[in-house]
Amino acid sequence: MRKTRKIAVVLVLVTVLCFSLVPSAMAPKPQPKATGIHGYDANGQYLGILMTHGGPYFIQIFIPSIGKFINAMKYQIYPDMSSIIYQTNDCTGPEFLISLSTTYPDHVAYRSDIDKIYIMMAREWITMNSYYNFESGECFVGTNTNFYVPIIEIAPEELPFTLPLALPLRYEYESR
Repeated sequence: MRKTRKIAVVLVLVTVLCFSLVPSAMAPKPQPKATGIHGYDANGQYLGILMTHGGPYFIQIFIPSIGKFINAMKYQIYPDMSSIIYQTNDCTGPEFLISLSTTYPDHVAYRSDIDKIYIMMAREWITMNSYYNFESGECFVGTNTNFYVPIIEIAPEELPFTLPLALPLRYEYESR
C-alpha cells in the first residue's frame, strides 16, 4: 500500500512537471492576420483590416477580434450629439441615438467627453418618450417618432486597442 502511494505521488509530480515545461495544446494560438491592408494608429496599435478609404473623413476598418467596424476618422460621438434617446418616460431601458449620416450599424462609437464606448446597431423606427441631456445632466420627457439608432455600451477591454486613436494612421500591406 505504501509503495503504491509513492508511485502515485511520483506520477502526479512527473505529470505536473511535464505540463509546466511543455506549452499547453489547449492554449489559444494567435490567429494569423488576413492578407490585405492593415491599419495602425500613430502609437503602433493594431486596429484591423482597411475596408474603405474614401478620403480623410471616411476610413472604415474591420476589427476582426469583435467582428465590428470603426470609421477611424469619425468614430467619436462629439458633444454636439448631447442626448441619449429612450422609449420609456424616465430615461431607462435600451439607449438610442438620433439617426444621422455618421451612424453606421455594427460600428464602434466613442463619446470622448464621458469616456464611453458603444456599438451602433441598425436603425429602428421607434417612438421616443424621453431623452437624457449630457450637458444639463437631466432627463426630459418628450414624444417623437422617427428613425433612431440602438446603441450598446461595451467595456474598453472589449476593444483590442485603446481610444482615442493616435493620429496619423498608417497602413501596411500584409499577406499570410
